[in-house]
Amino acid sequence: MKKIIYFVLAILIILACILLFNTLMLSSKQVAAEPLEKMEISDVVFNNLSGAIQFPTVSFSEDAIPDSTAFFGLHRHLEKTFPLVHEKLSLKKINDYSLLYKWEGRDPSKKPIILMSHQDVVPVDQPTLEDWEAGPFEGKITDTHIIGRGTMDDKGSLMAVMEAVEKLLGESFTPSQTIYLAFGHDEEVGGPRGAAKIAEYLKENGVHAAMTLDEGGFLAE
Repeated sequence: MKKIIYFVLAILIILACILLFNTLMLSSKQVAAEPLEKMEISDVVFNNLSGAIQFPTVSFSEDAIPDSTAFFGLHRHLEKTFPLVHEKLSLKKINDYSLLYKWEGRDPSKKPIILMSHQDVVPVDQPTLEDWEAGPFEGKITDTHIIGRGTMDDKGSLMAVMEAVEKLLGESFTPSQTIYLAFGHDEEVGGPRGAAKIAEYLKENGVHAAMTLDEGGFLAE
């Protein structure tokens, strides 16, 4: 019995030594970044998001036909709002409605980055309409909020990415590595014709990303 206990202890000690060795040998891969200065945001940015909210790009079900008027209207809004993005970046439309922008980087040897968002929103339950402070597709701007379906999920993220790229292009910035902006149109129903097809297209064209950043969570009171 003692031999078994000693044997188990020996194994545990060896494993602990291996874990300690591996821990000490690991080096941090965290990129050192300087903190950004606080930036004042123009009212134009809020108006741009409000405008995007006003297109009812609703995904009802996987089999439902997308509302072309709403989606193409949103596309025209993006073209009008972000002229430099549409001048400097290439745009590939996937299944008519999903958008894949390519921002060419300086160093082709570096793997690209993919920034993802989606254009579609979930339907509004009719019984809940009376609980809304404003119409779900009104895009009403108050002193503290922009009210509307998609402000957080996920047109807020989409517009933030586009605003950032437009601003950087205005400063003649070119990224080190290529950046893709991937905006699907049916994420709320699983993304079979949007994100999945974008992934297929990238794979077929030999794109292997270093990182993919999709929508994140949020904090609310």
